[in-house]
Amino acid sequence: MKLVTLAAMMLAGCLAAGSAAAACGEDLSAPVAAAWAALDGATGRLGCPTTKAAPAAPSPSGVRALETDFTGGVVIVWPEGTPRAGQAFAIPGCLWRLWFQYGGPTGWLGLPTSDIRNTPDGQRQSFEGGEGWYSRASDTCHAEKGG
Repeated sequence: MKLVTLAAMMLAGCLAAGSAAAACGEDLSAPVAAAWAALDGATGRLGCPTTKAAPAAPSPSGVRALETDFTGGVVIVWPEGTPRAGQAFAIPGCLWRLWFQYGGPTGWLGLPTSDIRNTPDGQRQSFEGGEGWYSRASDTCHAEKGG
């Protein structure tokens, strides 16, 4: 475990200069690599990338972000000219599956607007169209409109 944490810290240090990085043999942009490293890289919740960054379909607000898919989730990078330009948000695990089930970037949740945050009963993440949350007690994910 210490090796993974050390590797993630070393990768994050390289990314501070704004450089890209390799993940499981795939090149990642600096924002995607930082989000991936923050979740412990290849051995973490996102796993390895399965696609290169590509434009996602437009969200309900008309934003067309970049999407990089992983074995255990996705990283979304907001485009230039938006309030969150250049910010990358990871959607891992059951929140990713729920987001995908509700239409991904084109669904009513839209794009993520925050990182996942821990709560006393699980985790929450904000999206353009609402909130997603993971309940530790029931081991399930849910979403609600608004936010």
